[in-house]
Amino acid sequence: MPAVLGAVPMGIALGVVVAQSPLAWWWAPVFATVIFAGSLEFLILGMVVPVGPLASIAATAFLVNFRHVFYPLSFPLHRVHGRGAKVYSTFTLTDEAWALTASPEAHVALASTLAALHAA
Repeated sequence: MPAVLGAVPMGIALGVVVAQSPLAWWWAPVFATVIFAGSLEFLILGMVVPVGPLASIAATAFLVNFRHVFYPLSFPLHRVHGRGAKVYSTFTLTDEAWALTASPEAHVALASTLAALHAA
């Protein structure tokens, strides 16, 4: 529920911005469905309207979402049972979900993972 309280205002804001742009209203749900990052929806809107180069759009999407690579390192996977559930939980991990699951226990797991990577 706390994540929804943050997502609803972002959705309304995206709808308002799309309605004020030259795009049709239905682009708001398309962006919300296809783009799995709230801030990227706004950035892509600013690049799609003036017909920005596809390479620039792809690079922006990569750089904005690169932080998601580090989220699973501190995610408490031991709480998730089943291989499929673990893959799904790391794939769908969002900023809000990570903030809710980042605990002192998760920080200890991250420290041990980084130490093991450093030793290798």
